[in-house]
Amino acid sequence: MAKIAFLATASLESPYSGGRCLPWAKYLHRQGHQVHIVTLHHHWTSDVPRHFRHEGVHIHQIGQMHVRKLGDVTQYFSFSRLLWTVARSFGAMTRTVLALRPHIIHIGKPHPQNTLAGLIAGSVLRGSKVFLDYDDYESGINRFNTSFERWVIRLFENRSPRYVHGVTTHTTFLHRRLLQNGVPETRLLRLPSGFDPEWGRATGPIPSTSWRGYGFPRWADGDLPVLYVGTIAFTSHALEILFEAIPRVLSREKRAFFVFVGGGADLEQAREQVRAMGIDSRVCFMGRVPHGQVPRILRDALVSVDPVRDTPVDRARWPLKIVESLGMGVPVVTGDVGDRREILQGDTGGTLVRPGDPQALAAGILETLERRRAVPGWAQVIQDSAVSRFHAGILAERLAAFYLR
Repeated sequence: MAKIAFLATASLESPYSGGRCLPWAKYLHRQGHQVHIVTLHHHWTSDVPRHFRHEGVHIHQIGQMHVRKLGDVTQYFSFSRLLWTVARSFGAMTRTVLALRPHIIHIGKPHPQNTLAGLIAGSVLRGSKVFLDYDDYESGINRFNTSFERWVIRLFENRSPRYVHGVTTHTTFLHRRLLQNGVPETRLLRLPSGFDPEWGRATGPIPSTSWRGYGFPRWADGDLPVLYVGTIAFTSHALEILFEAIPRVLSREKRAFFVFVGGGADLEQAREQVRAMGIDSRVCFMGRVPHGQVPRILRDALVSVDPVRDTPVDRARWPLKIVESLGMGVPVVTGDVGDRREILQGDTGGTLVRPGDPQALAAGILETLERRRAVPGWAQVIQDSAVSRFHAGILAERLAAFYLR
């Protein structure tokens, strides 16, 4: 069996490391492989554990991420501080990988720190194979302080797939982009972000009144929770479309209660906008919640919402929040962009609406709320379909076969 090392630049609390890499690693371990995740941390201090095991997977936290996350707020570094942070993280990651001497090195996202560490280690460790996970259109998504930072990310996105043994990705958009950049079809594997049923069963169901424990002073029995899970950032997520849709929903369904789970650079701006719109009595921002607590929240939600525009960024995404919502039996309302029709299996998993249209999004939310109440068995159909298609254990088997191929 192989020794496998994933190199991630995001904290384990992030959707990428905790929701995409960790489930693969867990089930690869169960297949008999020795699996390590070498990752950065969102708030690197002396109190952060350097090495521990999680469900058999070795976790190595070796440095600071390219941003700092304190509570619900994301802090961006100055250009000089960012260069220093990236350089230190690259050095620590390279040393760690060389010491581990893995047979398989899987770079998570084409960022400078982990890409250079993976390629250098792969060239030094004879016989090691290097793979890249290409899961986002980073140069079009992230917030950058300078055009140079965007240029660097674009350079790594375009060039690094050519220097590895294989590339994993999830969407049709990114698969096509990799082919256009000269990566042969034989070196590509479409591998969606998966759902771990054990994660979904990690905590028992809770009554709706327990939502008050998360800070809901205005929560009441009989309200209809509509959930948004994700980063609170206007540049990368179409939150303004959802905010415009909320009054339209409330005009028809006064019991709707909108719950936002996640932190981000624009959290305070979002709160101010909701107050200015006069809808803050029916909206609550929970801030960041540990990934392991998300199933508790999903169990009480009736509908999950993913507002999108029709842009290359949105076409490149395979949102983990959609997969996890479906895996918990919660229907999703989202725009008909990219592979979302495939993820939802048409209207089986929810409602597809015209992207970028608040009125269409509001109509979709109302339609899905009504269908959820009218069809009691719909949640089980959604869950069974999602688990059969996105079970992390099945995806890990495909990944192991790709390594060997």
